[in-house]
Amino acid sequence: METATAVKGRKAVAIGYSARKLWSELPAGKRTDGSHFYLTGAGIKLALHSPSEAQPMPAGVTPVMAAADFLSMVRRNVMMHLGGAVADALGVRMHPDMLKWCVTVPAQWGEASKAAVRTAALRAGIITKVDSPQLMIVLEPEAAALHAKVFKSLNMSAGNVFMVVDAGGGTVDVTVHEVEEEAGEVLLAEVVSADGDFSGSTFVDRNFEAFYRHEVNYGTSHDIILSEDDLINFFEPAIASIIQLITNQLYKMATAAAAAALATAAAAAALATAARIREAFLPRGVEVVVPHRPYAAVLSGAVLYGSHPELIRARRSRLSYGLRACAPYIDGAPGKFWHEAEKCFYTDRIFNAFVSKNERVGSNQEFSHYFTPLYPEQDSCIIELYGGDAVDVPYVDDDSPNSMHKIAELTIQSPPAESVVDDDDLPPLERLIHVGLLFGGTQIGVVAEDCSSGTVQRTRVKFASY
Repeated sequence: METATAVKGRKAVAIGYSARKLWSELPAGKRTDGSHFYLTGAGIKLALHSPSEAQPMPAGVTPVMAAADFLSMVRRNVMMHLGGAVADALGVRMHPDMLKWCVTVPAQWGEASKAAVRTAALRAGIITKVDSPQLMIVLEPEAAALHAKVFKSLNMSAGNVFMVVDAGGGTVDVTVHEVEEEAGEVLLAEVVSADGDFSGSTFVDRNFEAFYRHEVNYGTSHDIILSEDDLINFFEPAIASIIQLITNQLYKMATAAAAAALATAAAAAALATAARIREAFLPRGVEVVVPHRPYAAVLSGAVLYGSHPELIRARRSRLSYGLRACAPYIDGAPGKFWHEAEKCFYTDRIFNAFVSKNERVGSNQEFSHYFTPLYPEQDSCIIELYGGDAVDVPYVDDDSPNSMHKIAELTIQSPPAESVVDDDDLPPLERLIHVGLLFGGTQIGVVAEDCSSGTVQRTRVKFASY
């Protein structure tokens, strides 16, 4: 199914090839009077992640609304199909609670963009709560890597390293994986953090559209003959960007302490792109492989991941992450304030690091720290998650180029000190808040526990940029 949506007014009326057919049959005036719109799947995804790079949404329609409309119609079509021939064949009445949904996103997407997908799925009725485990966010190049594993497109011997070049509609993702083996099962671990750019086929289309408008506006006919050079020029910016992304990843692999070898293979969806990659990297000993049924690589790999997420053993952290904390003031620290209870100056800008950028994090691995509330009378604590590209940064939001910036927060209820029963294992009236961050999945999870009361909260954080 083509991921396109036809919109009439502010409501989706068709998806996939039905949307394309409806759009192609519309009178020309209806396409330009603002009553109908045609949104590509790549356009909707770009708008969820980077609106400035995407086609404009119809008036009154947000990217989340557009994604929700599309997912709602997908859900309806899936349930109709499962309630018909599939249900008859299995002899089971299908119910939405029996389904697990896998939605793929580019590896370069941040947590706020993934949260937007969950919100769209909630509005579409695919899930009933935003953190439902019925929805799995799958990273597209990881899905392609699992597809290659199943169809043995690459050498899957333990210790082998390979690169995936996922050239999609809006973005291009480049990831590097090492093959590991445990109890006879082939597992994949990310070697360096993923990289990507806005170099997908959407931007090739835009180059053609710009060329066509120029020729029509300044030429004498609507009939245009394309030369070989014209075709090359449509693709060249995107391919040059892809080659640069691959070069960057090879460089990171060569200089990373954990990398023992360069990539030995790359999986690319487009034959033309693969040919250029071969031309650029074969002299460097990089074998380029186009996987079996490349058009279905992400789809089939996503299904495999949905059934066996443990096949991705480890990832590399996309950013450095940690919490904002308070501590006795140090000369030169930002955020200086007077702590009345302690009768001394404190800073409220300490960056308490949990994980560094490009650090290996195992699947569902938890990183945890203990904190105490700032004041005895507090009955709740706000946990603020910060992130950034830098490593070994002492402070947050200090206006320096390498500062960490707030990306999420979570509030945990905590009884005040006078209501806490003293524990032999704790100093009198001291309360500990245990905070664990789960980085190994495709989304960051948070668990916070008040060690005094035993209150535990598990959640996906609400991201500040969304």
